[in-house]
Amino acid sequence: MKLRLHIVATVLLASAWLFGFRAVQNSGIKGTISPADAAAQVLVISGTDTLKAAPQDGAFSFETKPGTYKVIVEGAGDYKSVEKDGVTVEEGKVTDLGTITLEK
Repeated sequence: MKLRLHIVATVLLASAWLFGFRAVQNSGIKGTISPADAAAQVLVISGTDTLKAAPQDGAFSFETKPGTYKVIVEGAGDYKSVEKDGVTVEEGKVTDLGTITLEK
């Protein structure tokens, strides 16, 4: 009886360990900017939370929670800023905004 209980407990623990660890999939927003040097910074806004980053070689990427966001690409110099409302991020997926072109 003790052996049977030990085997059941071992199987349950092994199952919990195997299925308890799943690959972590991050959610987020990414995109590119054209021309590459046209943006000063990119902001991702949800409610009162704001993430900011300077684009690197015309590209940006943010890790976010699932939800709906406003993305603002602030123009550098004479370039005009661009806003994208209603950007939706789903659990475990990265929303690709493609290429955002800034104009003078």
